[in-house]
Amino acid sequence: TNEIAGQYFELDSGNAKTMDKTTQTERAKRALGEYVWKDDLKSRITEAMNESESEEDWIRNLPAHGVNIEVHDSRKRGKYYTYELMDTDGFGDKKIPQNLKSRSYKLGTLYDAEHVQEYFSDTGIMEIAVKTMNIRRYRKIKRM
Repeated sequence: TNEIAGQYFELDSGNAKTMDKTTQTERAKRALGEYVWKDDLKSRITEAMNESESEEDWIRNLPAHGVNIEVHDSRKRGKYYTYELMDTDGFGDKKIPQNLKSRSYKLGTLYDAEHVQEYFSDTGIMEIAVKTMNIRRYRKIKRM
């Protein structure tokens, strides 16, 4: 049955890593035009990357964009980051959640340590730009 279904659909084997993870709640809020703090966090991380020359420079620049970062290393995950959104202006009059932290591997591969190091390598910038453009195209097609 997988062979027949594969002719009509792109099958997901479950091994692929998602470049930009979003939860069902986040997608629903986005569809209603509500503020999604993880989207804000991701855009701030990306802005800081675009303005930085190296990983160390990026880590120093994140607080200026309203994001705190902690660097961790574990046996299971290897090197990863914990991001915390500090600028809560986006919530407006709504109640601000107590915990505005997210680990890099929960946001998708675009925000993990391996990707950040690849981004700041000489060859990584163009490859990542192509991947990011493909994600944007996919989102536009999906919305139509």
